[in-house]
Amino acid sequence: CHPLTRLVRIGLIPILTTTFGLPAAAATTDLVANGSFENSLSNWTTSGDASVVAGGWNGSQYLQLVPTADVSAEAWQRIEGLAPRTRYTVAARVQTDDHLAPPIVGLRNGPQIAKASGWVAIDEENRWVERRFEVFTDDGQTSLDVYLQAWKTDIGATIRVDDVRLYQGRIDPPVADPGDPP
Repeated sequence: CHPLTRLVRIGLIPILTTTFGLPAAAATTDLVANGSFENSLSNWTTSGDASVVAGGWNGSQYLQLVPTADVSAEAWQRIEGLAPRTRYTVAARVQTDDHLAPPIVGLRNGPQIAKASGWVAIDEENRWVERRFEVFTDDGQTSLDVYLQAWKTDIGATIRVDDVRLYQGRIDPPVADPGDPP
């Protein structure tokens, strides 16, 4: 009998997942307040041209960011009560009408290394796509900022963001949207 088989039989897998970093169950508690912008910009601080518009990814409201040549548009939210030296996953639905002006989703002021994702493929223009990544909070850090940004540009692009989520740990892999291939 394989040693791991014996551990499964005696119920030590939960101990292994927390102690040795083996995959654990997916996180389930979203830590972002008003991540779908149903309460307008409540819980979010903004700069530049940031507004809430009807018709988001899930059919309701979304955050619209319109950068100019001189000013980025941004919204951010401070998330408190986190555990230090712990993995967190951020996920958001984003859309742009020009791949040269991608939506930026980032985490700063708390992770071991600030991190952001800001890219959209040419064939993803005008489509809602999900972006996600993981970070670890730094030693002694119990908070971080989630930010959504449209970097300054003279392209005249409009950036849309919806369904912003932050979870402790990992989250289940995304599934294809209705009507899309697996």
